[in-house]
Amino acid sequence: MQRISPPLRQRHLAQILRDLRSDRAQRLSDVVDRLRPLGRSWSRTKLSRIETGESLPTPGDLADLLEVYEASDDVATTCRELARQARLTPWWREFDAVLGEYVALETEATVECSWQPLLIPGLLQTAAYAKEIFAAGRHSSTPHLVDLQLKARLARQRQLLGCETPVRLHVIVGEQALRRRIGTAEVMREQLDRLAFIASWPNVTFQVLEDSVGAHPGLGGPFVLLSLPGGADYVFFETPPSEQVVDKIETVREFHGRFELLAGLALTPQQSAAFVSEIVKEL
Repeated sequence: MQRISPPLRQRHLAQILRDLRSDRAQRLSDVVDRLRPLGRSWSRTKLSRIETGESLPTPGDLADLLEVYEASDDVATTCRELARQARLTPWWREFDAVLGEYVALETEATVECSWQPLLIPGLLQTAAYAKEIFAAGRHSSTPHLVDLQLKARLARQRQLLGCETPVRLHVIVGEQALRRRIGTAEVMREQLDRLAFIASWPNVTFQVLEDSVGAHPGLGGPFVLLSLPGGADYVFFETPPSEQVVDKIETVREFHGRFELLAGLALTPQQSAAFVSEIVKEL
């Protein structure tokens, strides 16, 4: 199963079309003047919206643009395929009420690095553990919303970890995330057992940062770094209510540096697995 994010495919198509115009040193108005004789309704605003990814060109509009730009066969094929994929229904459509823009990026991520000081990361949570968290959240005031959030979380896990090309996941959790009792002892035991199981997968690196470390670069709160095909990188701050995705190069670089420092301070994957096993024995 290929992980496809229609919004990202539309954004990629928009970038190619912008580049085609830029490579030919043409203004929007120049291109519109060349498009109008082809018989379709074109305006500077329409072309601008296509280039910014706000609008998806129809097959006919795309054919006109590729003709005007004299695009090569390879470029034209790529553009048509991107347009087709951009029209697909996103897998998360039924969960729009509980998922933000982050999911559109995460869906195509090749690498995800997650620092979680207080909770087990969502991609590694069991259904029982996740349900306890959602039920306790201030946004989870109804059973329906809790159920929708839970289904969305499990669907994310299937999309990112249960596919043919799973994301490469590097997780660092604080010791408190392992010791905090979420639900019953049985819920925690199941959660820690699942954590240990997934941590053994070849695409997963799992580390624990002990409380004894003291001051460290992750005290500001949890964050997630995403690397996408083509070199695009993002950092996601997931502390409600100010959840945000940032792609500013300086900010992303800073948090990559913080993550590397945390990884150096944390237990090795082997030590972390043993640490989890010891906590399970205490339950």
